[in-house]
Amino acid sequence: MPKPQKLLNLCEGIRISRYKKDLVREEKLYFVLIDIFRSPEMLKIITTQSSKLYMNTNIGSKNVKKLDNRRKLTKKIGASRTNSFHSNNIP
Repeated sequence: MPKPQKLLNLCEGIRISRYKKDLVREEKLYFVLIDIFRSPEMLKIITTQSSKLYMNTNIGSKNVKKLDNRRKLTKKIGASRTNSFHSNNIP
């Protein structure tokens, strides 16, 4: 990776969030990191190009949409898991 600083900053944000016990923010940052690593195109764009160039490319805008859709799906799955957990444990 030619320019891993953005990923390192994201990892540092996860670490700081955990240190401050801001678990909601830690989880959000963690899922962003996982989504980046799951998408080779996004990983390449983030580690090789500047943010302005990334946002101006057609590939970048498609990946941002994919990332937003993944986040929405993750929230839905998390909410349904939480609801089913609480409903199963009620006496």
